[in-house]
Amino acid sequence: PADRGAAGPNHLIQVGAKLIRGAQDVLDEMQFSRQLSLPLAKPEAGNMQQCHSSSAERLLECLTTPLHVDDLTMILGLPVNEVSSLLLQLELTGAVEELAAGVFQRVG
Repeated sequence: PADRGAAGPNHLIQVGAKLIRGAQDVLDEMQFSRQLSLPLAKPEAGNMQQCHSSSAERLLECLTTPLHVDDLTMILGLPVNEVSSLLLQLELTGAVEELAAGVFQRVG
């Protein structure tokens, strides 16, 4: 390619890279949603109870407006890996969604 910066992404496309827009894309690619019958479509009260830790509840309370992972880490005073793990759990249950790279909002 004329643009040397495109060489890496072009190579990934050539070897079969997939576009990932969210958790469902990963699950679909790995075929987990069919194997495990995960309820990912709509958040329900039962799903929220799976992430009922006080940290997850505090995180959800912070998401009155969309926030970046770094902001949530500072507000909650938790390590970034713990906040990321909580966000993934909440995203898989449908309680939060990622709007842009690292920016999350509460669903519903």
